[in-house]
Amino acid sequence: MAQKTTSLWDELMRLRDAERDRLAKGTVVASGEKAIREITPMGIVRWYTHPSLEEPVLRTFMCWVQEIPPDSRSGRMKHQGGRVHYVWHGRGYTVVDGVSHEWEEGDVIFIPAKPYGVEFQHFNSGGEVAELISAELNLVGIMGVDKGVAFEIIEPAPEYRAP
Repeated sequence: MAQKTTSLWDELMRLRDAERDRLAKGTVVASGEKAIREITPMGIVRWYTHPSLEEPVLRTFMCWVQEIPPDSRSGRMKHQGGRVHYVWHGRGYTVVDGVSHEWEEGDVIFIPAKPYGVEFQHFNSGGEVAELISAELNLVGIMGVDKGVAFEIIEPAPEYRAP
């Protein structure tokens, strides 16, 4: 018996139907109580949207909250840039390509997109946990994780312990 092949058109329709089903069952409001908390090389992160999470209906952005304990820091990273961090709580500074920029609650930190990437690290200089609400376009499926430049941890956060 000959095996039935699916055309590329049929595959598009299958993808469309699967996406419609995911949207119908998906999460419209991302709950902080359900956010996945991890200790990563960049530090303590609570994921709200991520390329591997199917539940959120919005998949065009990656969104997370980064917690930086008092007198601590995030990991130091090099990547394409194009990321935004809103300072929800706390105060500190961010070093971008060797230049320090102070921030406090209510500020927005822009990590610029640069042709050869950008290196950055956040520091908490306050006496309470700093929380940064972070977002960037989800270009992983289009450009890959490196986004044509890099996605490297140069120095992990002190809270991270490699497996």
